[in-house]
Amino acid sequence: MDINFSIGRVILLTYIILASGYCSSLFSKGLKQAIEDNRMVQHLLLLILIIALMTIIGNPLGVEPTENQQLNIIVSSLIIYVWFILTTKLDLSWNIGVLVLLTIFFLYESKKSSEYKLMLKDYNLTKEKKKELLDHYASLQKYMLTAIFGVTLLGTLFFAEQKTVQHGGGFSYFNFFFY
Repeated sequence: MDINFSIGRVILLTYIILASGYCSSLFSKGLKQAIEDNRMVQHLLLLILIIALMTIIGNPLGVEPTENQQLNIIVSSLIIYVWFILTTKLDLSWNIGVLVLLTIFFLYESKKSSEYKLMLKDYNLTKEKKKELLDHYASLQKYMLTAIFGVTLLGTLFFAEQKTVQHGGGFSYFNFFFY
């Protein structure tokens, strides 16, 4: 799977959009009720939001899309969705840590994407050198995202262990992840 789009931007914007829930009174009563009461509708809307953000703003370098772009967007969106669900299963301190890491990633990626855009427009660079720069950019993204996902997974495992002890035999992983 090629990562030539900005996952960090999408994740941060997803948080910002979800935090702006004060506008829900603008929906029709039926839709508002369905969104408020049905957890599966909420999950579906989240997945659609992530796919839309990946499609609209997920390509910070403006790299020409590949044939597998739509498949990459769907697979990446599903990974982001699962990751987001894991972030909802963190203690506050872990969640703040993940948000700080995301913000650092966002700022770093924004700086780097501007630098790479300038380099890609440089006519003195060969096609091979440009490919090398894009590969370097993608590898930096992968390392940073792996660190963020790793911290999230570690925090989720700690929290799940706490809940298992707290609930004893009545602990349900399905309820833990979806409710």
